[in-house]
This record gives sequence, C-alpha cells and structure tokens, in this order.
Amino acid sequence: MIGIGGFGVVAILPLGLQFTLGHSALQAGPALVPVAIGSAVASGASFGMAAKVAPLGQLRVGLTLEVVGLAGIGLIAAPDSSWWSVSLVLFLYGIGVGFATAQVTDVVLNDIPEAGSGQASGIQSVFRQLGSALGIAAPERRSPYRCSFGACENCIWAPPETHCTG
Repeated sequence: MIGIGGFGVVAILPLGLQFTLGHSALQAGPALVPVAIGSAVASGASFGMAAKVAPLGQLRVGLTLEVVGLAGIGLIAAPDSSWWSVSLVLFLYGIGVGFATAQVTDVVLNDIPEAGSGQASGIQSVFRQLGSALGIAAPERRSPYRCSFGACENCIWAPPETHCTG
C-alpha cells in the first residue's frame, strides 16, 4: 500500500501537471513539497510518540492518513483545483507516509527470529517494489500520457476538448 500510493503520487502527479497543464519540470516538481514536509513532520513526531504509541498503532495511523490523502487527491484533483486544497491533501498524505514508513520495517520484523530477519527484510523489500510498480502502472489507463497523445476516453486530467484531436 505504501508503495502503490507513494509511487502513484510521485510519478503521476508531476506528469499530469506537465502533460496536461503545460508546466515545466521545474514548475511541477514543487507540487510534491507538501508530501515531503508532511513526511518529515510525522517522522520526527513518531520518535516522540514511541513511548506512548506502539509501532503498530503508528503504522495504522499512517496508513489511515495515506488512504484519506489519496482519496482526497482523487476527489479534488482537477485542472481548476486550488493550489492550497491540493497542497493540504498532499501534506496530509505526507504525514501518513511519515508515520507508516518510519514503522513498517519494525512491525514486519518484530516477530521474526533473528536468523530469518534477512530473508524477511528481503521479502518486505520485494513487496514494496511490487507496490511501487503497481502504483505507477495501475493508473496508466487514465494517465497524462494517454491524455496528451489524444486517447481521451476516461481521461481525468483535463477536459477532452482542451487537448484531444481525435
């Protein structure tokens, strides 16, 4: 889940800004700054919370905030969305990333005997990579690439009349 959401946002959002709204890479890149700030805030806060909230609890909070953030992006992201509303949702998503990422390895390896920790860590890494690949590939049907090359059925990034030729 962390990989699916994270790489979906990191890969697709800037491309959507570039291919459908005409932003340059330098203009689209700062769109991810709220995610980074939220993640940094939550990662720092997770250390202070460690004495009061178990790692599994922090992971649950993080995953919940990630889901809320991704749902919010799905609901409000449109060419005419205000920058502040999108930034707020991305910040919330970033907080979720910070809590979840900081604790996921600890939670996964908690009950694994030391002799199997290397294998368990490798399996966790494989699933994170798989999630990352799915996060990039899954939205392809409605991606900015499809929209910008004229295949506009089901395109969510911009109205078809603004960029479709066929």
